[in-house]
Formats: sequence, structure tokens, C-alpha cells
Amino acid sequence: MNICAVIVTYNRKELLLRCIKSILSQNGSKVDKILIIDNASTDGVRDYLIDNKILSTSDEFFHDNIAVEYVRLESNIGGAGGFNKGLSIAFKQGFDFYWVMDDDGYPADTCLQHLLKYTEQFDFLSPLVLNEKNHEKLSFGINGVISLETIHKLYFDVDVIANKANPFNGVLFSRKMLDLIGLPKSDMFIWGDENEYQQRALKAGVNIGTVKDAFHFHPENRVNSKLIFNRIKVNLPEDSLRRYCYFRNYTYIIKKYSTKASLMRWFAKYILFFVITFDFNGLSLFFKAAGHALTNDFTHHREYLK
Repeated sequence: MNICAVIVTYNRKELLLRCIKSILSQNGSKVDKILIIDNASTDGVRDYLIDNKILSTSDEFFHDNIAVEYVRLESNIGGAGGFNKGLSIAFKQGFDFYWVMDDDGYPADTCLQHLLKYTEQFDFLSPLVLNEKNHEKLSFGINGVISLETIHKLYFDVDVIANKANPFNGVLFSRKMLDLIGLPKSDMFIWGDENEYQQRALKAGVNIGTVKDAFHFHPENRVNSKLIFNRIKVNLPEDSLRRYCYFRNYTYIIKKYSTKASLMRWFAKYILFFVITFDFNGLSLFFKAAGHALTNDFTHHREYLK
């Protein structure tokens, strides 16, 4: 069994270094390679990694038999494009498993060891993703639950929570799964590509699970949420790029993997929210993004890149 860790990074060199060091210092189980996909960062990340003895000037290095390879992309193609590229490279290199994460999170020192215990039963394994500043809470909840204590009470009788995951946050994929469902959808750019990949895996019958004893640390979920009439939740990412991608990508996901009724409810709640808040610019952006999703047009997010 050989394992490649795939990290996508963009202008967060200090956090990337923390992530790499956490992978290198795993207890019990080790990866064979760390593949770093740099989305055309402008913060001098390559020189920073060389200065910190992670890389050599040849963009490769070895740490106690763990290979580290750095690949710089010509332009920023988003997290979706970065994971697509990284998994494509690692797959062609023949690895059996792919441990996938963003640069702003990092695994606990026994994370990989706990994930590997269940690879015979599952091809898509997630750790619990904990708030890096409060390890008693999840960064991304499971069925809306963010308390670690509550999660353990709700799922006291299982070691792996079936059909639940937080993709691209320390998730372990098998080669068998990539063979079956392919690579992440690169043209989603950001926001929702991980959800689409999970929905695709579920539809294909892939066994998905979250390992309760495996932990990955990540900043708290930064989505700004509002309630309509104190009961209907809408998510509003903080800037135009993220908001556009969120509206477009989740409209596409609901259209492809859910029901027409779910799609109608999705449209209704955002139209209602923007109308009652008199945010007609927001409504216009929603209609534009959703319209692009309905016509499978994934070319417009670059209009919002700064």
C-alpha cells in the first residue's frame, strides 16, 4: 500500500508549512509522498519551503524516505482545479491511496493511522474536522451538529459514521474510487466542488464514512448565514467571487443530484431573502449564477477575480 498526500496551496505559506510538518510527523503510519500543488501563489512559497528545508532547488526532496514534490501552476485555477490536477498527477504515478487537504488545515499526529484501519470497508474516509481553536467543536458540522461530545453521544455505537464526510479536509481516497468516479470537477473553481465530489461518490455506490477517532484541525467555518423569519437559513459568502461560485455550484449540485422540488425551494428562499432585504444587487448575482448553472456554463467566475 502506497499513499500520496495531496495539498493545494495559495498564498498561505506559513499554514502550508504547518500542514507539511504535521504530515511528516505522523505516528504509526506514514505517507510515501507529499505532492504540493501551488495555485500560482505570489507570496514566495517555493523559496520559503527551500529555506525551511522542505524542498531543494530541484523542487523535490526526501524526508526519511518520504518524497516531497512541488508543482507550480501557471495560473490560479481554484481549489477545484488544484485538487483535480494533484489527484491526476498522483493517480498517474500509481499510488493506491490519496490523502487530500487544503493548506489551512492540518492532521492530528495519529490521523492517518486511524483512517487506514478502515480502508478494506471504505474507499472514501474522512476524519472529524475540528475547530483549530476549540477542539471540542467541529469546524464543519455533521447534520448541523458541531459539538464533539454530542457527536460521540449520537454515534456511540459505531467507529465510523456512514455516508458522512468533509471532503478535501484530510480525506483519504482509494485508487478504486478514483477509477470509478474520476477527478473533482475543476471548472467549479471554489465552493461546492467538494460537495459535488461526495454526491458523485454516493450516487456511484462508494462506501463513505467519517472515522470518529481520526482528527483534522481547520479554521472555523467562515460562511456568513442569515435566517428568514427565524427558521429558513441562507448562506452568504463574504465576497462576490465566493458568493457567485456558491450560488452557481450549489444550483448545479441540486439540479444534478436532488429533486425538482429541492431546486424550487433553493430558488424560493434566496429570492425571498433578497426581496425582503431589498438587496437587488444580490438578487441579480443569484439569478446570474444560477442561470449559468442551469445551462452548465462554468466560465464566468473569472469576472470576479481580483
